Amino acid sequence: MTDSRAQLEEAARRLIDQGVRPTPESLAAAAGISRSTYFRTVGSHREFVGSLGWNEGASPRRRLLEAALELIDESGVSGLGMDAVAARAETSRATLYRLFPNKAALFSALASEYAPLQMLRRVLEQNPVRDPAEFILPLLRAAIPRLLQRRGLLRAILAEAAMDSPDTDPGRAVVADSYRALATYLEVQMDAGRLRRTDSAAAVQALLGPVLFYVVVRPDAWLEDQGDAKSADGMINEMVGIWLRGMRPDGASTDGVSS
Repeated sequence: MTDSRAQLEEAARRLIDQGVRPTPESLAAAAGISRSTYFRTVGSHREFVGSLGWNEGASPRRRLLEAALELIDESGVSGLGMDAVAARAETSRATLYRLFPNKAALFSALASEYAPLQMLRRVLEQNPVRDPAEFILPLLRAAIPRLLQRRGLLRAILAEAAMDSPDTDPGRAVVADSYRALATYLEVQMDAGRLRRTDSAAAVQALLGPVLFYVVVRPDAWLEDQGDAKSADGMINEMVGIWLRGMRPDGASTDGVSS
């Protein structure tokens, strides 16, 4: 543990000297450790970087959201206790409850502002007529780093979306919005003859299901069972290629995707 902390302190000082904001992700990557190991080693991210002279200067709302993300990464939604969030953010309970009256409101803000699926929805809505053979693979490749960075939140959203209670409405809403945006995009492509006509909900599940499973299981776990496994980009390339070959109309090409 001492060696890990020394590595982190060295990495943090190096980033700070370069003028780079020392986020949990950048520090873990620089030290060659996982986010979970980072938080186990330092405890409070804010205290750790503060001890090295970095002033986060974040608003109470931002500190609370970042503290909630840390707790979800460490313990899942079960660790998202309101008192624990306030303590981790070094913010009063009165401030926490003024900004987020309950756990559902806090989780809703996390899902809306940090969920990687939200980025997919926005890009799909802005590019409704882009050819899927040229668009889907770059889109998912761009999304994967964010999915991996926010894997804890993604797991929590998917878990909450599977439950039926008022507290889980935010998780269900994020998943529903993202799936709806992708289904709408695919229907446009089917109407244009670029994709085979099929049930859009099934097409969405066939595309996103394997990708989400790959990400939430922890990609490096595949290495333990398969040895020389593909990189994240390689796996996404293969999965999208399989999907496109199944979805393309007879005789259509999927140039640019491995076959």
